[in-house]
Amino acid sequence: DELCHSYTNLCVPTHTRQQWLRSRYGFECTCTRCKGAAYQGADVDALMEQVVVEEAMVDAEAAENDGGDGVDTKLALSESALMRAEQCGDPREAQRLIQQAVAIRRRHCHPLSLLRYHAESALCSHALMLGDEATARECGSHAISFLEMALAHVPWHPSLSVDRMHHACSEAAVGSKAEGLRQMELCVPALLLTHGEDHALTQRAIAVRRALRRHVRGVGV
Repeated sequence: DELCHSYTNLCVPTHTRQQWLRSRYGFECTCTRCKGAAYQGADVDALMEQVVVEEAMVDAEAAENDGGDGVDTKLALSESALMRAEQCGDPREAQRLIQQAVAIRRRHCHPLSLLRYHAESALCSHALMLGDEATARECGSHAISFLEMALAHVPWHPSLSVDRMHHACSEAAVGSKAEGLRQMELCVPALLLTHGEDHALTQRAIAVRRALRRHVRGVGV
């Protein structure tokens, strides 16, 4: 658990994480994802690394307008847009660049692929910074779906908890308070386990859950 939480990124294909642990620590992981016992890591890896969606899912007319550019070229353009956004001093222009990358990857990447997650997560974070709750809500939903898959063997992982709380706040602002509460009912127990009740993050999550319970259920706790 210490290695998984502190030093390795669980949101990568299994073989990548195994190689990193082996080369740096001489450590052979025996978690359920690596061993494929209760949870089949190979299934997750296939989704993470799936780039092109099924041909039937691609709009034929849009494909005709691509000008003949291949998928690799499109994905390279999306990566370039993300890199330019990181260096851009204009927040609105940066958001436009990230949106460009997201549009490409929504078309050419599996919804649960790493490439799709990186773009959706980047746009969600940027939208939150700009106060664009609607965009943050849309992208946050995609990001949570990816993390639920990638971290299914460690559902209490803090990365998922933090994203759940951000998404719950966006849902409460512009979407469904009931969905926001559902996310917080999953978030709070996980943070109690990983951070403890007295941690500032846990206390904030408890406060968000309490407010949503009041709105949804009409209760004060």
